[in-house]
Amino acid sequence: MTRDDNDAILDIIQALRSTNSKMEKQVILAENKGFDAWYDYLLAVYNPFRTYGRSGDKDGDQDNLENLKLCRSLNAGISEVTINKVYDNLIPTASKMNKAYDYGKKPKPLSFPLWAGIKYDGNYVNIVVTDEGEKFYTSGGHEYSHPGHGMDLLEGFVYMAERIYGEGKLGDRRRCSLEGPKGAKVAKSDNHYKIFDCVTLSDFNTGQSVVGYEARRSFIPLKYRGEERHVDCMEELEAFLKEVVDAKLEGLVMKDPDWKWKDTKSRRITFAKWKKIPTADLICVDEIEGTGNAKGYLGSIRLRDSLDRHVNVGSGLTRDISYPCGNYVGRVVEISYEHINPSGTYIQPRVEGLREDKTIDDID
Repeated sequence: MTRDDNDAILDIIQALRSTNSKMEKQVILAENKGFDAWYDYLLAVYNPFRTYGRSGDKDGDQDNLENLKLCRSLNAGISEVTINKVYDNLIPTASKMNKAYDYGKKPKPLSFPLWAGIKYDGNYVNIVVTDEGEKFYTSGGHEYSHPGHGMDLLEGFVYMAERIYGEGKLGDRRRCSLEGPKGAKVAKSDNHYKIFDCVTLSDFNTGQSVVGYEARRSFIPLKYRGEERHVDCMEELEAFLKEVVDAKLEGLVMKDPDWKWKDTKSRRITFAKWKKIPTADLICVDEIEGTGNAKGYLGSIRLRDSLDRHVNVGSGLTRDISYPCGNYVGRVVEISYEHINPSGTYIQPRVEGLREDKTIDDID
């Protein structure tokens, strides 16, 4: 990267920082799409799994390393989402579980046979294995350390896992938070990992695996693999789910044997979570009005159960199903939730709708 390139990059960064408009930022990105040094800058700053120049050559010269240090000392004020809209998914983002939840009903149509594995209540991580060893990344792409926790995984792979405490039962996630200051986060010594998928580092960076899950799972060491079963029919799946729910685990993750991993959050049948979500009917005791564009509509509602436990719920109150303020107080509202913790707090509550057929005498 020449001094002229550095000056040009600084000009682009200044232009991006001068506007809060996403559209204007995308125009600026598009105008510089053919500028190789800018392309390298974006990769160096926004791709947490990249450690050298654009070639990816571990034997890259010292200039590559110096350029990397320079680039990472700058910030253009744009997100990976904005970059990927212009540069066609240039920046690999941490793959998150695709949401295909079932709130106590049947899941979307599934093709059998399939693999069903336990969904543990932990924190999603990517474990990147290179010739330098294992590196741990949060779902947001931030690196952290886990001293004394070498896993002896295969080099050249990215392992998708849950960092869990104990058996990873509902409520255990709160004991999986990282410790330490920003930029030097450390996992707790009593945390460990359950790996549910893996892809080669090359496939991870391109955003698409070339082999199906059945083949990929063979690269996951047995000692790190969570419980998983080959299921041939809905009856077997429902029986497995009942076992999991009775054991106070979160649910199941189902994968088609031929499913090819793709870095996307879109819903797909080949990779779905199925959780038996409990519900409760509570009485509404207060309403909180929304702000900004949501003014005049409900921002959240305060609910009470028969044990006098209170919960504020905003999730599920979208504009198309919520009423203007003044319509919920005194009415029974059905919510779904993940679980109730020992202090009596409803975890991840969501409004499912009004129960016109119930009164305060019927609340849970």
